[in-house]
Amino acid sequence: KQLAVINQLKLRGSYGVLGNSNIPPYLFLSTYEYVNAQNFYPGAPPSIGYTQTLIANPSIKWESVYETNVGLDAEFLSGRYFFTVEWYNKTTEGMLYALPIPTSVGLPSGRFYTNIGSVRNRGVDVVLGTRATAGKLTYSATVTGSFNQNRVLNLDNINSTPILAGDNGYGSFNYGQQPGQYLTYTRAGLPFGQFYGYQVDGIYQDQAQVDGHPQRAGAKATVGDLIYRDVDGDGVITDKDKTIIGNPYPKLTYGINLNVSWRGFDVAALFNGVAGVDLYNGVAPYSQAPFSDGNTTAKVFGASFLDGNGLTSQPRLGVLTPGANGAPATFAADPNGNYANVSSYFVERGDYLKLKNLQLGYTLGGGLLERARAKSARLFVMANNLFTLTRYSGIDPEIAGDVTLRGIDAPLQYPHTRIYSVGVDVTF
Repeated sequence: KQLAVINQLKLRGSYGVLGNSNIPPYLFLSTYEYVNAQNFYPGAPPSIGYTQTLIANPSIKWESVYETNVGLDAEFLSGRYFFTVEWYNKTTEGMLYALPIPTSVGLPSGRFYTNIGSVRNRGVDVVLGTRATAGKLTYSATVTGSFNQNRVLNLDNINSTPILAGDNGYGSFNYGQQPGQYLTYTRAGLPFGQFYGYQVDGIYQDQAQVDGHPQRAGAKATVGDLIYRDVDGDGVITDKDKTIIGNPYPKLTYGINLNVSWRGFDVAALFNGVAGVDLYNGVAPYSQAPFSDGNTTAKVFGASFLDGNGLTSQPRLGVLTPGANGAPATFAADPNGNYANVSSYFVERGDYLKLKNLQLGYTLGGGLLERARAKSARLFVMANNLFTLTRYSGIDPEIAGDVTLRGIDAPLQYPHTRIYSVGVDVTF
């Protein structure tokens, strides 16, 4: 029986098992590549030959993705209002992952592909919308939201060993801070690729506070330095005090789509955003601290606790010692490791709202089309990535990355390009 208010009400469900084709081929074989003019040890003459690029894994197998979906679709008042709610549960068994291996193995990739265990993604997708016509005015608005929870169920295939991975794109102190340190931690019971480092409880305000707090071995903490939390309570700051300091998975991913047309004119806007997400600003340790030669900008020196600036929100850069008898001053950079250690100081909220696309158009009509023997013609101007609303201090909070690099802002990240376009769409 057709109801006056409800025009459509549909309950649906599905279940399926899929594989994953987005992996390199021949992982069960060792592979080699040609090397031209390679120095195999310092000072050696260039050599020509072959080098191993992949270690065979004869036990590797396809991963299996088991997915269940249950959804409800509805339309009301002659289709003017509509919504969709869909619950999903996707479990990946025998997940394929490129484990990092020691550089001493000699592989250029530094990775070994294997089945590590099981991962689950579970959540709800919601779509709410309206569409209507009033005279010559037509409009529609759609809001989408996705609530997803990622969880590692087990790492049985690697003996439940936690996975340490991720970096901020810098390889040595010659190019920046925090080289060779892992930024993410993965174990059963947690989401994949959680940020991992020292928890910071503020900045030392006076020497009495410094004297009453555990310190890292070999560090020289003083007023203006970061306070690292003694997580295990053993009275000294070590790697055992590193803990989870952030989650790169948003609690909500959403979008807004607006369309309006009137007398040949049309406007369309597309927004998207995320909420409840953390980002690791891997550029900040480099941009806020002096370079390896001690040089930096006046802004950095003025923002930090250094040379009479007083306490600020940015930790101490180092120790500036005036030279005696006309000699140049000397600078000892970061003796407490404020910028050299991965810590929660560099974790920021990454919530944002972006205007991804805005388009204005006009559809021609009348005799002009007839004289041009055209069926339709539309003029339009369009812009992509017009603006971003965010409190994140980096260049762009919309950061790509795989499961162990998600949410890490690095110099290799290229910001999304703003594009302006003008066009004519003609149909004959």
